[in-house]
Amino acid sequence: MVIKIRYFNIALICLVMLLTKSYAKDELTYPELEVVPLASERLKMEEKKEGLAFYRELQISAAATLLAGIYQIGHYENVNTETSSDPLAPSPDDGWDEKLAENQASPLVGMAVGGGWLAATFLLNKFFTPYSDGLAAIAPYADGEKKGMSRRQILLRERLAEESINRASSFSTRLVWTSVITNAAANIYMASHAREGTAAALIDATAAILAFTPLLFPTRWSIVAGEHQNYKKRIYAPISSSATLLNDGQGGLVPGIMLAFSF
Repeated sequence: MVIKIRYFNIALICLVMLLTKSYAKDELTYPELEVVPLASERLKMEEKKEGLAFYRELQISAAATLLAGIYQIGHYENVNTETSSDPLAPSPDDGWDEKLAENQASPLVGMAVGGGWLAATFLLNKFFTPYSDGLAAIAPYADGEKKGMSRRQILLRERLAEESINRASSFSTRLVWTSVITNAAANIYMASHAREGTAAALIDATAAILAFTPLLFPTRWSIVAGEHQNYKKRIYAPISSSATLLNDGQGGLVPGIMLAFSF
């Protein structure tokens, strides 16, 4: 009799584990379908916001570089202290003016980099629309629930939507680092060709600091991708632990299901 009960317990344990795995397979393996909002819904919300505001941080650093270059050109045009209104203008007696031709060319680098980035943001705003493109890609699967599409098709829609969200975030990361490196390098180059202690050198240093602005303020693309991943992680957050074998209080194990929740 004891042997039969033991076999029965083993069979029951196996059944419970199989049922648990089956439930997990059907209900818990597709967080893309459980997250709120769905990736496709997030695309619709963000598509309405796409615009130049997404490039604000990049434009700040680019404008600072451009203005630093413009100021430095005017600074060199008044390099003669007799006609310059800048009390910190370079003195013709300190030898600095011997490299004047080379130094006068350095602001062109800043103007090219700063102006180039400003132009790039306007072009990207017009042609780089990842959320609009993402919606177009999943258009054949739109309203799949109402159209009676299969679970597989709806899952495909959400994964394609997630790819669009993640692709935009990945691109923005590369864009930010490229902006920081090029703007900082341009301003450092201009500062190295400006006379120490002049207003031009101070402005170059300030612009170099502003070049790191995009790192301090995450882009909207990276924020959206990060929030979506956090929402997916929270789907199972209330379940802190689970088990299919329980302690009977006498040192033995009995079949059962335990879920511990934390809110």
